[in-house]
Amino acid sequence: MIRNKILLAALPTLLAACAIEPKRPEVPTTTRILVQPAQPSESDQLLAYAGRLRKLDSREAASEREQVRIAYVRDRTEFSRVKYALALSLVSSPAEEIELIALLDPLAGAPASSVSANGAESSELRTLAQVLHTMAVERRKLREQLRESQAKVSLARREETRESEARALRAKVDELEKKLDALKSIDRSVNRRTEASTK
Repeated sequence: MIRNKILLAALPTLLAACAIEPKRPEVPTTTRILVQPAQPSESDQLLAYAGRLRKLDSREAASEREQVRIAYVRDRTEFSRVKYALALSLVSSPAEEIELIALLDPLAGAPASSVSANGAESSELRTLAQVLHTMAVERRKLREQLRESQAKVSLARREETRESEARALRAKVDELEKKLDALKSIDRSVNRRTEASTK
């Protein structure tokens, strides 16, 4: 009985203990958001590629140019076309310059929206192609202007040489005419004396 009384007395305490919620662990208030970096665009990849190309020596650059040409012939995408054009743009040979201009003509001549398969990336590739095309055309014009200027300078030097030779010849002719006039004068003088002595 005493035992029952003790149980009855402890019952409210036990019930109260059951009603108390256990303490929950605190949730951190800061959350971490993991963001994966975006894949670089094709134009970013090409600009990084151009940076790497500039560091190559001439033998390595020629090998790289051949590899990129083969890749372009194999898949013929805008990306591979512009990549090959970048490799060609570092060469200063007039033959490669003509090839570069012909390679970029289809991309540089068409507006960015006309054949855009990938939207913004296609537009960026076309813009890069137009820049490369413009640089190649301007470089070619400058080469032609330089060649014309060199030809004009060479012609002017030849004409200058001819003029100086002509001046030298005129001076000799003038000198010879003076000597001839002097000889004629002497001859007239001798003739007059001869005539005077025969009379």
